[in-house]
Amino acid sequence: MRSVVLVVAFVLAVPLAVHAADDWAPLSFLIGDWGDCTGSGAPGASTGRFSVEPQVGGHALLRRNTADTPQGRHEDLMMIFRTPGQGFRAVYVDNEDHVIQYTVTPTADPAGAVFLSDEAPGMPRFRLTYQMKPDARIGVVFAIAPPGGNDFKTYTEGSCKKR
Repeated sequence: MRSVVLVVAFVLAVPLAVHAADDWAPLSFLIGDWGDCTGSGAPGASTGRFSVEPQVGGHALLRRNTADTPQGRHEDLMMIFRTPGQGFRAVYVDNEDHVIQYTVTPTADPAGAVFLSDEAPGMPRFRLTYQMKPDARIGVVFAIAPPGGNDFKTYTEGSCKKR
C-alpha cells in the first residue's frame, strides 16, 4: 500500500513540477551563474557577478548580485515570483538599505525583461532591464526617473557572460 501511495504522489507531483518550470519560460534566460560583469555610469567603472536560481520548489527565482565600484562593494538580493492575476513581481533588498518592489515584464525578441518599480508618492522610479545580446552576453541597464515622472536616465549599465 505504501508503494502505491508513493507512486500516486510522484505521478501527481510531476505535472506540478513541469508546470512550475513552464511558468519561468519567459525568464529562463536569466537562470544561471553570470560573471565577468563590467559596468560604467554614475558610480564609476564596476565589476561584478550575479546568479539567478530557482528556489522553494521552483516557485521563486532568487538573484544574488555583487558589484565592486569605486565607492565599495554593493550586494543585493532579489526574489522574483509569480502573483496570480498580476504576472511576475520582484522584491529587491541591498546593503545600502534600499527596498524596491518591481513589476516584471518579459520581452521576447531578443530575450529580455524589464523590472519597473512601483510608484510611491515623492519617490523616484527605477527601471532595471536585462537584454540578451547576439554575443551571448547579457546587457544590464539600471535607470532612474524623478518622482512622478517617466523620464528615465541611465544610472549604470554593463554586460555579463554566463559561466
